[in-house]
Amino acid sequence: MKKGIILFAAILLFGVITKVSMGQTPPPPPPPQGGHGSSGNQPQGGAPIGNGTGLLIALSLFYAGKKVYNLHSRPSGN
Repeated sequence: MKKGIILFAAILLFGVITKVSMGQTPPPPPPPQGGHGSSGNQPQGGAPIGNGTGLLIALSLFYAGKKVYNLHSRPSGN
């Protein structure tokens, strides 16, 4: 009986905490005025991906080169 009361209290507490925390979210922004995508709350620019893409390619080439080097430098067990 005591386990049931503790479980019920825990579930109730979790539900109350979830409801309170979800009630604190800010309201959504107003819709843009005018034509679709022409003005209003539109972002000014996208995220730059040039440096990240170059870094990803450079690291993948380094990783592949290291794998090939380790493959060829390993002594054969024959």
